Parts: sequence; structure tokens; C-alpha cells
Amino acid sequence: MPHDKHITHLDCTLRDGGYYTEWNFPKDLIEDYLFAVKAAAIDIAEVGFRFWSHDELKGACAYTTDEFLESLNRPQDLTIGIMMNAADLITEDGLSLHRLERLIPRPEKDSPVGLVRIASHIHEFESALKACAWLNKKGYRTGINIMQISECTEQKVIDLSAMATKHPVNVLYIADSLGNITPQDVNRIM
Repeated sequence: MPHDKHITHLDCTLRDGGYYTEWNFPKDLIEDYLFAVKAAAIDIAEVGFRFWSHDELKGACAYTTDEFLESLNRPQDLTIGIMMNAADLITEDGLSLHRLERLIPRPEKDSPVGLVRIASHIHEFESALKACAWLNKKGYRTGINIMQISECTEQKVIDLSAMATKHPVNVLYIADSLGNITPQDVNRIM
């Protein structure tokens, strides 16, 4: 398969910043952000999460529903991304298709969302892969954000990567959740 030389830029500033605001942002700020991201030639704006639990009062970007996204004035040619936690998709019986169907009720062609990234701990990775397969069948681009990569041995990274090649995951991301890796570590992991 030929290597695509185009680098896709994803900005997750708003979604990540939600940890400090309970994902509560003024609508005009979100709209200004989306147009700024587009003007900066960024390909994907990750606007928020789709959390399963509604136990706490959080802003719209904690749930980032299709209806909320459709209410925004946004560049139509900017890909919108959301993140989900693998833990929200897993019950004691494993991956919950019921939860996936509730969180992602529409196929991609009928949704303003184009990319779904799943934040996954190492022990949730297999379920995250299955979720990506389900999402790909609905037309979504998918990614898995492997958290706490500094806790992975080199062999574990190889094993996870090999496992991912057998599933329709578009991108694997690594997250230095604990702030432990160096530039040399990134080179080694990649």
C-alpha cells in the first residue's frame, strides 16, 4: 500500500480544554474556534467527548451530540471529530453495542461527525478495536488513542500494533498521559 504523504492535522484544543471548564463553552466561542481552525489549514477539529454518563452537570461539549453540532455555524468542509472513552463502551459482558448505538445513533453520512477517536487504556484495547470496526461499518473514520504509553513495554507496543493491523482502525495515537516520555522514547515507540 503506498504511503500517503499528506499529513492530516487534528486539533483537540477545545476537547482537551474541557477538563478545565466541564466542557462548557459559549456557543460563539466554539464557532469562532472552528473557523480559526479552518483558517489555520487544520483538517480536523475535535470538539468534545461523547460521555456515556450524565450523572454530573457538564457542558454540551461533554456529549457533543449531532443535534448540538448541527446547531453551530461551522465551516462545512472542516471534519469534526469527537472522542469517546473505551471505558464508557465496556460493561462486565465486554463491548456494549447498545451503548455504541446510543452514543452514535446515525451513520456518518447523516452526521456532522467524521472522525471518532477512542481513548483506551491498554487493557481496553481489544474492545476499542471492536468498537472501531463497528464505527467503520457506519462510515466513520476511527482512531484509538492509547493512553499511558509510557507504561507499555516495547513488546506490548509491537503486540498492540500487530493486533490493530487486523482491524479497520484508521489511526493509532499515543498519549503521554503521565508526562514521562522523552523525544527519544517517541522515536523508539514510533
